[in-house]
Amino acid sequence: MKIKVIILTALLTVPFLAASAQSGAKTAATDSSYIKPLFAFNPEKPMFKFTKEQAANENRLLRYYSLTGYREGVQPTVGQFNTAFGVTADNQTVTRRIYMYNVSLVEMLTHFHDKEDMVVLEVKDPSKYRYLPEYGAKIDWMRKNAHCFELMVPEGVLKGHSEGDKGTIDTVLAEALGLKLNNEKRIVNGTETEVLVITEPDYKK
Repeated sequence: MKIKVIILTALLTVPFLAASAQSGAKTAATDSSYIKPLFAFNPEKPMFKFTKEQAANENRLLRYYSLTGYREGVQPTVGQFNTAFGVTADNQTVTRRIYMYNVSLVEMLTHFHDKEDMVVLEVKDPSKYRYLPEYGAKIDWMRKNAHCFELMVPEGVLKGHSEGDKGTIDTVLAEALGLKLNNEKRIVNGTETEVLVITEPDYKK
């Protein structure tokens, strides 16, 4: 399991971290292999337990993001209107936490569970980005390809989409995944439609 994390606080900067867990028990439930997480996971709480200094967050600079693979035993995030994310507010640290657990990359990048038709994939292997029945059992595909994402930012920092601005969540996701994200008008089923174009940097048409 790979983990990408950035933590920034008023007094502490932890550089980009990529960790791999090579040990763990394989599940006997399916043919796909399952690697035990590095640590216990509670989707109701932030990924990190803050120090007293960080929790105080006096300068209002506390922020981090994490990107991991599939989490065994955690239900996919389903929010209001079939969104693929949830949001919580922490009055103690004066922060907002956005989380997406066990969702496909397409669900993560569109923020919805039902927008697959509004996406154009310019990638080497589309099967890694969204599930299709021909890929076999969904749980096997999820264990191999689903991701969890968590972003914490100071209150008031989070920005939505606006013209020329992808918004805070998409900017962080594009950086974390190494992808280009653009909203473009493309011909879909004979009709010009605005879609999200997800492009890998080394993709060749």
